[in-house]
Amino acid sequence: KRKNIVSWWRQPIYCGWGDQVALSMYLKGKDPEARALTYCTQGLYERWINRLEEAGVPFGIVTIDAGWSPAGTLKPFRNHWPDLRSFVEKQHQKGRRVLLWLGLWLQEGLPDRWCLHAGRRLTVDPTHPEYLRYLRQQIRRLLSPEKDGFNADGFKIDQLQHTPTERKPRGGEQFGRTFSLTTWHGKIKPYQDTWGMELLYQLQREVYRAAKQAKPDALVTSSTVHPYFHDTFDMVRLHDTGIVKTDVFAAMKARADLARAVLPFHLIDADDWVHSDYGQWLHYTENSWR
Repeated sequence: KRKNIVSWWRQPIYCGWGDQVALSMYLKGKDPEARALTYCTQGLYERWINRLEEAGVPFGIVTIDAGWSPAGTLKPFRNHWPDLRSFVEKQHQKGRRVLLWLGLWLQEGLPDRWCLHAGRRLTVDPTHPEYLRYLRQQIRRLLSPEKDGFNADGFKIDQLQHTPTERKPRGGEQFGRTFSLTTWHGKIKPYQDTWGMELLYQLQREVYRAAKQAKPDALVTSSTVHPYFHDTFDMVRLHDTGIVKTDVFAAMKARADLARAVLPFHLIDADDWVHSDYGQWLHYTENSWR
C-alpha cells in the first residue's frame, strides 16, 4: 500500500550516537560501547548541533539516541535532559524535527508483572493490557504538543533482536545490560497466547498507532524489512555498516535493494555507524544519499 510521505521525512538525519561513542572512546579508550549511554545529555547534544551548524552541515532531523531515558519507562533522565521540551522547541524553531531512540523489549524500570519471565525477567510482555496502556500513555506524552507533552516528532526503533524465543532467549533492562539464557529455563508465558514474530509485530504496531494518534505526521523508523510489517513503520533503517571490510557501498546497496523490493513505498535511512576504515566511512556518509 502506498504511504503518505511527509516532506520533512526526507531531510538529512543527524543521530547523536556516533558522538556519544566518540566522546566515550576519547575519554576512556576502547571498551564496551554501552558506556556511551552516559553521554546522552542535553548539553552535549546542543554542543554537537552547534558544531554542525558552524560547519554548515545541512540536516533537518535530530535523533536523540540511547541514554535519554530508562529503556522501559520512557521518562527522560532529569539530570541528563533537564528540559527536553525546550530542546525540541529550539530545533522546531530552526525548522528541524526530533526523533527519540526507543529500544523495543527492554524493560528498565517496569514492574515485574508487565514482563516475560524465564526464571528471571526477560523482556516486556507486549500482550499485557496494563503495559500496553502505559506504553500508549508515554508515547502520547512524548509526542504531544500539549502543555504536559514533550512535542517530539517520532521514534527510532531499535533492539529488535530481543524478540522472545524458547531457544536461548535474550533479555535485559537497557542496551549494554542484556543477556542470553543458555540453560533450560522453562516455558515463557505471555499474558495472551501469542508468540514468535507476531509478538514483535504487535509491539511495533502499538508504538506506531500510538505515535500516529498523538501526531499524525510522526516518523517511525525500524529495521523490520518484511512486507508483513508494512503498516508498523515509515522508514527502513539499513542499520550499522558494522565491520564490512571490502566495499561498504556494495554491502549497504544489497540491504537497500532488499528494502525496496519488499517495502517499495517506504523511505530508506542509509544509516552508517561503525566501520573498520575511516576513509570508507566518510565516503559512504557523504554519498549515501544518492
